[in-house]
Amino acid sequence: MAARAQFTRDQWLDLILRSIGVEPGYLEKLAGEDSNKSLRLKLLFLLRLVPFVENRFNLIELGPRGTGKSFVYREISPYSVLISGGGTTTANLFLT
Repeated sequence: MAARAQFTRDQWLDLILRSIGVEPGYLEKLAGEDSNKSLRLKLLFLLRLVPFVENRFNLIELGPRGTGKSFVYREISPYSVLISGGGTTTANLFLT
């Protein structure tokens, strides 16, 4: 437990990102010299994990095909419900 306290915020973020298959160095490279942009990118990726830890939290990701929107949900947990193709209603979201 004492060793965990020695981790910085950025080290914790990098550890969690690596655990879901995202390389933090790549995000930092995309952000360039702007450390605020790098932090924002990392937090946006972590936002995708909120439905796994918060009950009744629905997350909708919009974007073109093949951009990795469903990757995290399929790879991380068999307990996630993924509805793709636009074939759902608001009522279906509350029932799942």
